[in-house]
Amino acid sequence: MKNTISFDSRQTLPSVVYIVLIKGFTMSTIYHTKKKNLGNENMDMSQNFLAGLNKILEKRYHSAGRNIFFLEDKSAEDWFFRYANENIKSTVYVVSSEIAYLDLKNGCMEQSMWTFSADENFLRMRIVSDLFIKIGGKKTGCGIGNIQYRIALLGGSCKCDNKDGNYFIEIAVPGKRSMAEIVRNC
Repeated sequence: MKNTISFDSRQTLPSVVYIVLIKGFTMSTIYHTKKKNLGNENMDMSQNFLAGLNKILEKRYHSAGRNIFFLEDKSAEDWFFRYANENIKSTVYVVSSEIAYLDLKNGCMEQSMWTFSADENFLRMRIVSDLFIKIGGKKTGCGIGNIQYRIALLGGSCKCDNKDGNYFIEIAVPGKRSMAEIVRNC
């Protein structure tokens, strides 16, 4: 929205003042609504991690004119409550943000599907899109190596594949584990 108001010479000064006041009120309302919504996302993430992540990703995809289908199994939210510490939540958030960035930058499909499920050992994330990235490090700067590194630090796995014009990312993240277990399994 522009910060200037145009009017023709037939309008009276009071009508122009009202237009300015209405525009100012509208801009203020939009600003405070955005600020409030950001606070709600942060609150949602502290109370229900996946619901907050869903809101953030929906907003990013919607702003880019794309659709996201975010499917979560009840077991996934339970897993976050029981097994995820702040480090795991932070990593899942950063990895999800990186994947969304790559998808919105390089994908051209109108929609992406994000699925979360869990058992008592692992959270499983599966993202399907038409994102085109060569697997195996043949294309640099694509960010997949960084995602795989972050997940490996948690003792998890990240598998990527291109099939039938779609790009699949499958991530498995273990719950709270001791450093000794992670080192033993590396």
